[in-house]
Amino acid sequence: MVSSKENTERMKTKVLAYWRYKKHFPYVSTESGPYNADVLVAKDESLIIEIEIKNSWQDFLHDFKKKIYRNYKHDIYQKGVGEFSPHEFYFAVPKCLVNKVSDYIKDNQLPYGVIGVLKGKPRSFDKKEWIRVFLKPKKLHSIPRPRLYRSLCLRESSEVVTLRQKIHNL
Repeated sequence: MVSSKENTERMKTKVLAYWRYKKHFPYVSTESGPYNADVLVAKDESLIIEIEIKNSWQDFLHDFKKKIYRNYKHDIYQKGVGEFSPHEFYFAVPKCLVNKVSDYIKDNQLPYGVIGVLKGKPRSFDKKEWIRVFLKPKKLHSIPRPRLYRSLCLRESSEVVTLRQKIHNL
């Protein structure tokens, strides 16, 4: 049996692979930006996408109860304010939750997209079998975000160095 944390990490890896290899985004990282986005991807500072990984319905609903840096229903994303808000936002959920999450987003008229993450291993290198976009997001804004872009790039390079340090026991 796979733990919830392990399932979340597997989902993150599949989402990273999708954006890097299928969508050809040159910059992908985890736990990026001042709010530790689960996944942050960018083509450049004018197209940055945040993907929040949710592996249960309760986990998804919990984000709408938070009263910290971003309430997904209001302000920072919909108005496009804040130096660290992305241009687009997706929730990545197991395929079994796609309809329920999509309905919630549509019913509440939220500008977010929904990605379904499939279980198992892909049949080919391009990883397209792992991910499917079920609901496209609305553009949150079109203002370049150089600080968020820089934060993503710094985190990406840190992840590479840390991984290599672990491999070589440094």
